[in-house]
Amino acid sequence: MDTPRIRVTLLLVLSLVIATPNAFRTLFAEEASQISRISFTRDVAPVLVEQCQACHGVKTAESSYRLDSYEHLRQPGDYELAPVTPGSADESELFRLISSDDDDERMPRGRPRLLAHQIALVREWIEQGAEFDGPDAATPLVRLIPRRPHPEPPQTYPAAMPITALTFHPDGQSLIVGGYHELTVWDTNTGDLLQRVGNIAQRTYVLEFNQDGSLLAVGGGSPGRMGELKLIDPSNWAEVLLLETTSDVVLDLAFDPSSRRLAAAGADGKIRIYEIPSGKLLHTIGCHADWVTAVDWSQDGTRLVSSSRDATAKISDADTGRLLANYTGHDKGVDSVVFHPDGNRVFSGARENNIHHWDMTGELFTPTGFDKKGDVISGFGGAVYQLRIAGEHLFSVSADRSARQHNLEDRELVQVFSGLDSSLHSLDVHAASMRLAAGSYHGHVGIWNVEEGKLLLDFAALPGR
Repeated sequence: MDTPRIRVTLLLVLSLVIATPNAFRTLFAEEASQISRISFTRDVAPVLVEQCQACHGVKTAESSYRLDSYEHLRQPGDYELAPVTPGSADESELFRLISSDDDDERMPRGRPRLLAHQIALVREWIEQGAEFDGPDAATPLVRLIPRRPHPEPPQTYPAAMPITALTFHPDGQSLIVGGYHELTVWDTNTGDLLQRVGNIAQRTYVLEFNQDGSLLAVGGGSPGRMGELKLIDPSNWAEVLLLETTSDVVLDLAFDPSSRRLAAAGADGKIRIYEIPSGKLLHTIGCHADWVTAVDWSQDGTRLVSSSRDATAKISDADTGRLLANYTGHDKGVDSVVFHPDGNRVFSGARENNIHHWDMTGELFTPTGFDKKGDVISGFGGAVYQLRIAGEHLFSVSADRSARQHNLEDRELVQVFSGLDSSLHSLDVHAASMRLAAGSYHGHVGIWNVEEGKLLLDFAALPGR
């Protein structure tokens, strides 16, 4: 250690402080002010998204109050009380409700009280003037929050969790499965775990490869809080592009036949269409009144079909978003939908335990929708959660613990795939190897030989279990 040099440096600093005390006091005061200043986007918005948005967002605006953007945050709800009064936390209804000692009125209702430091952050932000430090007050909060890495997945899964998304790698040698804050990659011949891919949203609801297998689109999020859509390079599992952060989870994705566009369906009731690979948002379609659960392209890439929890399936012009057909034959929410290869007929699976087959050019169509049901494929013992078309067949999975194969043209049942012990929620078919994979509610994955209907593998896609 160079003691003389350290002494000289300390003497120089001390002499500067003595010579210019006011300048140093001003500098330190400015730095302290910057450190103590509360940022809405950095400090407050994450608390609101995590703790409040599920009940006061786009779809569930309890008491007609929303706080999914700064613009909405400042607007009173049914009680017409000012949510935020800049400079006075005590006169701000938002602060009163999150800090109340009355369990019946404190927010968030039915959930644990906000942590002391979170309450203190909101109070200090309001006392400092409740300033907005983002680019646009109308921007959803989830898009304002500085991006941080997602939490690490558990080394060992403490409990089973539903497999809500899976897909074969194009070469058929591995299966990618959605986990908790991760994707897991499994050998399709042995069921061995090959890879764990982190920095993924809490839940994954859809995995979709583009045409040449060079990109994997991943959609998911945290229910009621945020949605995330990203592109991953499957050659090294590196993130290529974060396409979007939305106010609720992404439930389905579909590349168009050229893989130059990607459609995303979400629980915020929107269909978004992106240009690939730039990630530019081309336009948004808002034709449904509730969650958009599934989306698919016609083979010529001109139309989109979508299904929703609002009990409808709709066909829209992919370029303009104009509604072309509205199928209202379902009695309950519709969870899955695919175009027939001819581009006019559609299969839609619903919670009424069946699949509907309808034709937008047929006699059923009227300007206000279909006035009666199309052909119904029945025989299911539970809701139909997902559909896939491969070759001349329609494949489906259901809450009745089975997967099924039907002929496309006559809709006759070919065979039933069984062997897992809980309802099936996700599905993929690898046409080249004639194998079907399905994921269950209890975290198991089954892989069947399609030609024989034989269960080849049954494994828990949960690391450590």
